[in-house]
Amino acid sequence: MKRCSSCGTYAEDNAYVCPRCGAPLGAPQQAPQYARQVTAPPRQAYYQPEPACCERNNIVAGIFALLFGYLGIHYFYMGKISGGFICILLELVTCGVWSTVTFIQGIVFMCMSNEDFNRKFVQTSSTFPVF
Repeated sequence: MKRCSSCGTYAEDNAYVCPRCGAPLGAPQQAPQYARQVTAPPRQAYYQPEPACCERNNIVAGIFALLFGYLGIHYFYMGKISGGFICILLELVTCGVWSTVTFIQGIVFMCMSNEDFNRKFVQTSSTFPVF
């Protein structure tokens, strides 16, 4: 309720003039406005690469492929779990010939740059990246 400054009569909050004397009461009171409005950050619709903490070292993967390629350790290191099991299965089915392929993979891994290795083998959606 508003109070008229001329005659002291109370009026409704939305009244502009006093109902008794007709004196202007001023604008009706509004809810207080906040100085800063909080908005949600914009959604990003573009692809973001994985963070740097998930990158793998090409030299370590190459050493794993050279020494333990028949066990698929380099695939487990890259985060390709099903690829590691496929590597073990190929080793058993080919009676050891698959070790030659993993040896070549180790050499290829160590000859690549770390950025190319992560893009081609770690950050790919492929389950079993060979070359």
